[in-house]
Amino acid sequence: MNKFILVLIFQLVSTLLVAQKNSDWQKNFPSKINWYKISDAGVLLVATKDALYGLSPEGQEVWKADDIENIKESNLDIIENTPYIVVVKSGILKGTNKVIDVVTGNIVFNSGDNNFANVTKRLYLPKSNKLIFYGGSKNGVLMLMMVDLTTGQKLWEQTKIFEKNSEQIVSEAGELNDAVLIATNKRIYKLSTTTGEEMYNIDMKSDMPVAAPPKKKGGMFGGFKAMGNAFGGNRDEANEMQTMTSADFFQHKEDNAFYFWNQDVFTKFDAATGKEMWKRFELPSPIAYVLHDSRGMLIATAEKRLEDVAKANNGGGGLLGKLKSKNAAGKNRASLYLIDPATGEEKWNSDIDLKGDVLAYKLTGNKLVLATQKDDGDNYISIADLDAGKSVTKKPLSIKGEIQDLQVTPQGLYYRTTDQINILDLESGDKTWKKGFKVKQCVGYNDNGGVGYVCANDMIYKVDFNTETWKSG
Repeated sequence: MNKFILVLIFQLVSTLLVAQKNSDWQKNFPSKINWYKISDAGVLLVATKDALYGLSPEGQEVWKADDIENIKESNLDIIENTPYIVVVKSGILKGTNKVIDVVTGNIVFNSGDNNFANVTKRLYLPKSNKLIFYGGSKNGVLMLMMVDLTTGQKLWEQTKIFEKNSEQIVSEAGELNDAVLIATNKRIYKLSTTTGEEMYNIDMKSDMPVAAPPKKKGGMFGGFKAMGNAFGGNRDEANEMQTMTSADFFQHKEDNAFYFWNQDVFTKFDAATGKEMWKRFELPSPIAYVLHDSRGMLIATAEKRLEDVAKANNGGGGLLGKLKSKNAAGKNRASLYLIDPATGEEKWNSDIDLKGDVLAYKLTGNKLVLATQKDDGDNYISIADLDAGKSVTKKPLSIKGEIQDLQVTPQGLYYRTTDQINILDLESGDKTWKKGFKVKQCVGYNDNGGVGYVCANDMIYKVDFNTETWKSG
């Protein structure tokens, strides 16, 4: 692999580089380009003052939407692992959701054409490729609707579904064989997949999601925070308000049961009857990640509770308000637990403290390595002994830069951040690799043969993870 190809790879991997000096093609637009991004289907989306464009990888214009002009990037939602995007427009009383197939540019669904005056919640069901919309109808009543994205057809709508109109959806949607699960701030509802009719409901209070400012630093491993979106982004953005949640459902190996969590509890229910199967496990904060292991269910909780975020955003006026805001911003409630999936009982004598939210992990033998990041941008690595139920080190290890790569080698854990490279001893947590060094804005790429390529300090290095040898080129 020559140096030129490596540089191209690193430019694709790095989110810091927005353009290549020598481009393969060029396209001019009649108005100012506001932003652009690549969709999961590989189509380049370009938003200008006058329209939204879809370009092929070769730079050819595949489609143009003249009616989507001057759209904010935050109001375009890419539905992961699909060819669909959702474009959100919102006014004081009216708003629309347009679902677009980026391959063809065709509008799959338009909420405005389906009796919605506005949409307040949008839930994607990945197993069945469906979307659930909730909001106010043009008739002045609240409406819940399921849409098949494959056909663009409405499957059902319900205008009387929740016990009270004051109830608001707070969860992601859970999918069972014959039903959909939705949690409001008051209850959990099981709805028929075919009709939307209620099959049962369970009393369960859950907090409303709270918008939070973005972290000072973003990471390449943001997707590792896999259990819902407990805290949204900018409160003023319609798309964030429609998708942010504070609770979630999941299943694991058992079709006849489902798990549920909010920021207070984690529990398990019988899917057919809604009967609770556990004594509720109390949480210090929402679940950020779940890992299923032969020893049990490993759960990592988030750094903040909803009220911490709310107080950090607005602690009130005066000195007391500033102190409350600072105290809330400094809260760290992140922990690691091992739960028995049959009983809900904790299997360790105590939890393992973490520093911040999980960005990435590596499981090797009886050791679990977690890369975490606090809201202030500080980064850490924790090494948990899963058999002993304790941390290998006295406290999480502070590292410089955002984690980019974790690899288990014969000498220990190789880690690469944007600012440093080293190897940790998995038994002690010590930084033992003498060849470790500091870098600036380091990026890299790994192939499938135990070899990695690193671009740092104006050099390109080839790393053999088995022998821990470096070659520059």
